[in-house]
Amino acid sequence: MVEAKLFAGLLSTPLLLLLFLSPSDYRLIPALGPADAEVHPSNFSTFPPPVSSCLVRGGAFKGFYFSLGYLRGVERKMGVDSGSEVDDFPFFSNASSVHHASNTTTDQIYPIPAPRNSYHCYSGGCFAVVAHLMDISLDDILAIGLDLQQKWMKGEISRFDIVSKFIDEVLPTNPNTPLRESLKNQLNIITSTTALQPNIQKPTNFSSIKKLLVQTSWIPGVTGNSLFVDGAVDGFLSSYKHPVFKEELAEQPWDLSGFKISMSKEDAEDAYRFGYEIAKNNSHAIC
Repeated sequence: MVEAKLFAGLLSTPLLLLLFLSPSDYRLIPALGPADAEVHPSNFSTFPPPVSSCLVRGGAFKGFYFSLGYLRGVERKMGVDSGSEVDDFPFFSNASSVHHASNTTTDQIYPIPAPRNSYHCYSGGCFAVVAHLMDISLDDILAIGLDLQQKWMKGEISRFDIVSKFIDEVLPTNPNTPLRESLKNQLNIITSTTALQPNIQKPTNFSSIKKLLVQTSWIPGVTGNSLFVDGAVDGFLSSYKHPVFKEELAEQPWDLSGFKISMSKEDAEDAYRFGYEIAKNNSHAIC
């Protein structure tokens, strides 16, 4: 029955198209990590979420870069609106992000106004939110992604390995690293249960972030090698029962080519720039 319900859910969504792409998707993740990662299911009696919450959807590789650019564009606009003396938000940064060799953080290179929203996300949208809240530069994201892409093309890793390895590169290697306050207070990850019901959880440490990123991007046969991982599956599959959010991040126009792991660096940069410019120039962009 569970398998039938999941299959029915896939048939009712555009995700079915992904099953015919080889290889595909940016949400890439295999089963990994202990099942006891600490998570706190949200209290659904608080439905709907606070008005300050912003929904960030998935959208394949291009959707990830578009959402990241959009979030950065909003922060740029907020800085200008608040009178902050911040030059135009750099498209690239030569600064090393917080978990790389240099001790210089992107915060020290260009100040970013503190986000005013909490975020609810699923699928690849969560990767954009995590990268944004950790102030990881586009340069670093592209370097990690392109390195994994080359390893996949050479047959050194499978498509089921890519997201797991991407997370390992993005998150601190020391599991005892304190969680940034922005991640602790503003990040809410939506996964789907085996009954295709939404489960909103707030991470408490980097281990739980990794576990939840795996779960919310798990698409059987595309990013996952089984129907479920630790009793969960892609957060999109329960979207028909998600709470109603007052604020929603603009969506990248639908484009099947954005699901390909072999997406070029130029396409990634274009998607990022597109999202950034839309947000920066939209007076109504608030999340």
